Amino acid sequence: MSTTLPAKPYRDARLLATVTVALLCLAFACDIANVVMNLHIASVTDAMIHRPSTVTSAEIRGVDRLRHDVLPWLTPAQLAAVAVPFVALFRRSRLNAESFAPGAMKVAEGWAVGGWVVPVAALWMPLRVAHDIRRGSALPDSRNLVTAVLVNSWWALWLGNSLGVAVLPTILDGVLLDRADYDTDVAAVSAHAYAVADVVSGVFGLLAAIAAVLVVHAVTVQQRARAAAGGLVSPQVAHVFPAPGQDIAGA
Repeated sequence: MSTTLPAKPYRDARLLATVTVALLCLAFACDIANVVMNLHIASVTDAMIHRPSTVTSAEIRGVDRLRHDVLPWLTPAQLAAVAVPFVALFRRSRLNAESFAPGAMKVAEGWAVGGWVVPVAALWMPLRVAHDIRRGSALPDSRNLVTAVLVNSWWALWLGNSLGVAVLPTILDGVLLDRADYDTDVAAVSAHAYAVADVVSGVFGLLAAIAAVLVVHAVTVQQRARAAAGGLVSPQVAHVFPAPGQDIAGA
């Protein structure tokens, strides 16, 4: 005898989405600060490599202060602030998607959280969960905000940021050291490589934050509209996606 599991209950995630977007905006500001500081470090260390006589001791102390007292805690702090609400919203959105399409999900719900922390699987499992959310939240016509292009773009930018932080500094450090003269300040070369790598990954981080805000907004609005269409929440939110041929005033 087969047993049909009950559908997951829909829960409005608007408040959690608002908190997540606010923290993503804060992360965006931190990324801007990160890029600006690393541009300064890259400029000073480039001068230390090619024009050492033009660099003052105050500039060197300033670079050391940024590298050792500011930047080491800036990225972990912004990640810690955003990670918990974002993953909580990601899981809630996955459960909501299953409430709209019971049994249609291709990835188990546990991957909505585990996909972010399991080594190697973290490279693609959150993307698969995101596409489950996209498909499960789809409206029965073409008025969908959550598109495959939006989801894939967000994930590509996130991977660019993550891989840039993880591997690009080591690659650039090796390349620059191979090209350096024998009397070049090795510490300055390494500091320059890490600063340039952080600028590149920081740009990916800025774009990823923007894409994440768009994804969060699109998923939240579309799920509320889908729930309204199914009678799961108050019809007052149905005006977000009025029926074909129906204007907003008549929704």
